[in-house]
Amino acid sequence: MTIQDPTLVTYLVWAMAVLIIVQTALLVFAISRLLTGLQQLDQSLEFLSQKSAQVLEFADRVASLMEETGRKLPEIEKVIHEMTGSIAETTEKANQALERRLDFLRSQMEKVQSEMDVVLSKFSQQTFKVHGAFLQPSMRLSAIIRAGIITLKQALSREDGSPASHLPEGKGFI
Repeated sequence: MTIQDPTLVTYLVWAMAVLIIVQTALLVFAISRLLTGLQQLDQSLEFLSQKSAQVLEFADRVASLMEETGRKLPEIEKVIHEMTGSIAETTEKANQALERRLDFLRSQMEKVQSEMDVVLSKFSQQTFKVHGAFLQPSMRLSAIIRAGIITLKQALSREDGSPASHLPEGKGFI
């Protein structure tokens, strides 16, 4: 296949390059949003970890007090149990929240990728159709002109009969 209009091909290649750059920019934006979300979540988990450490220190102090005060042991055990249950519950909630955010971000990235693939595929199809639309009329016009020139040459050669009026095949106008 020969390129009939290199300028059109150049424009289409540039358009495809721009779309790829836009896709890349969207992916970079989405990844940066994901990174920002993960950093915020990391900070939240760091805060939760510090609070957990403080609660564990508190639990250690309570345990030493339990040894000193045997009569309040059942009450203190109940408080410690509630606090550790609260820590475990909070950690589980944070873990579930992180998992939901990651799943959401992953699905959004997949949607963006899918949409960009569809857009680029449709653009490629339309580019092919436009190229064909430009190519077909030019080829038909060229064939009509060649047929006209050959017919005209044959008509002229019959009238004057000179061999100089014959051009070698393939040396026509187009």
